[in-house]
Amino acid sequence: MGIVTIEGSVESPVADVLSKLIVTAHTSSDGLTSSTMSSPVGADASFRIDGIRPGKISLNYFLPRGAPAGVNLLLIERNGVAVREGIDVRAGENITGLRLALVSAAALYEGR
Repeated sequence: MGIVTIEGSVESPVADVLSKLIVTAHTSSDGLTSSTMSSPVGADASFRIDGIRPGKISLNYFLPRGAPAGVNLLLIERNGVAVREGIDVRAGENITGLRLALVSAAALYEGR
């Protein structure tokens, strides 16, 4: 389905965060019905979320309790184009080419 990248300077503690991330997809189909599915990020920085319902999905990430913090969501892309208002998913559609770009909080603070 997609990959997660960390932009800017990546020190070891921040790189370790990548292996602990969980990507979530929240679907809202009619304003009343919604569902949330999730996937851990693999060693190759990929994620795959199965069972997403048709509708508009919004992607996000979280770190489990106790995992080191230090990253912020910079942007979401689909096939190299920034996604600002969610992704429309039709029944049976296979969504690929997604990228969640994260930035280390230190790099953001330092302006890198």
